[in-house]
Amino acid sequence: METDLEKMDSVSVSTIQDSIYRHAKYSLGKPWHDLSPVELFTTVALSVRDQMVDRFLETQERYRQKDPKRLYYLSIEFLIGQSLRSNLYNLGMRELYQQALRNLGADLSAIEESEADAALGNGGLGRLAACFLDSLATLGMPGYGYGINYEYGLFKQEINNGYQQEKPDNWLAQGTPWQIAHPDEACMVPVYGRIEHDVDRKGAYNPMWMDWKVLIGVPCDMLVPGYGGHTVNFLRLYSARSSRDFDMQIFNDGDYFKAVEQKIASETVSKVLYPSDALVAGQELRLVQEYFLVSCAVRDIVRRFEQTHESFRDFPAKVAIQLNDTH
Repeated sequence: METDLEKMDSVSVSTIQDSIYRHAKYSLGKPWHDLSPVELFTTVALSVRDQMVDRFLETQERYRQKDPKRLYYLSIEFLIGQSLRSNLYNLGMRELYQQALRNLGADLSAIEESEADAALGNGGLGRLAACFLDSLATLGMPGYGYGINYEYGLFKQEINNGYQQEKPDNWLAQGTPWQIAHPDEACMVPVYGRIEHDVDRKGAYNPMWMDWKVLIGVPCDMLVPGYGGHTVNFLRLYSARSSRDFDMQIFNDGDYFKAVEQKIASETVSKVLYPSDALVAGQELRLVQEYFLVSCAVRDIVRRFEQTHESFRDFPAKVAIQLNDTH
């Protein structure tokens, strides 16, 4: 019987053309000839993502059967750059897509160049993290990344009268076809509050955590194919959301601005990569970002472990957590 990987390796130019047409029609709701440059990229990327999902599911099943030790790599940034070209290269399908798009009257190179960089990192540390994930997948190892899904990442640089001017890069303004949302796997992250020192009924010391706030970490995954396409792992990115849209009682009392204040403050956590630490507020935000990332990652790692293991005695033998530098 033909395996899933053998079926995937037998993909033809005609099936790729059909996949691209299908996404134009059913994912974007437009005929092929009406697509804008952004929509053209999205359609092709969604088609490529289909290929990665097939390999990802096969990879996950292989891991499930062998139950290997898994590596979880935490980094405050991942400098991924453009994904279409590298994904096609790693899957060994660039020539197939190039021919399919040529048949459709489009140029793959132009489509690749139109992709916006994933603004999730801004330096060598972030590039190193992205390369680690690529290498782990290429080696067929169960290695996963955890990061923050920044809305505003790398700043846009403009030079005005010889001085650098920084402008926000809202790279998610038009969405990205590479991210797969998993709101059902969101987790709660309590922050702030105070410790109230007290004793229980028996007189034993019993400190209580009071007046804490709750952030919701909502994950989405970006698939990471290794060279050859045999192994596809993932980078899980978390967006911060408020635990409730706003306090209805405050809203009904007429204080509309205060009603949404908590929501805005909560979602600030995943707004900007490396907020300025020149002020105390910026230093505090960086600390909350780090705590938010670690908390979400550890909760998710434990959840995954508990799905297939009954005792935590095996935890050190099945889980390794690596922090990217001191960030």
